[in-house]
Amino acid sequence: MTFYYRLYYNSSSLEGGFYSINTEQIKKLPIIIDNMAKNEIIKVVNSLNDNYNEFDFNLLNDLVYNIYSLNTDEIKLIEDYCNEFFIK
Repeated sequence: MTFYYRLYYNSSSLEGGFYSINTEQIKKLPIIIDNMAKNEIIKVVNSLNDNYNEFDFNLLNDLVYNIYSLNTDEIKLIEDYCNEFFIK
């Protein structure tokens, strides 16, 4: 989602590589998911809000990649793009 957000909202990140995202921007994201996947994403996002950690961040990315059935090359393209702009 970082790739999409950066591309369509042409926004720079805040300190630490995070974005300030408002509700209206989230509502416009092209996410089509079933309830089970939605509930899993909500669970991971809530966990990240409580305590940011690399494991949950990577899990969230993987959930989104699965929703869109991205292949290895597409995932690599997105991650390479994002790695250019964020400090790991």
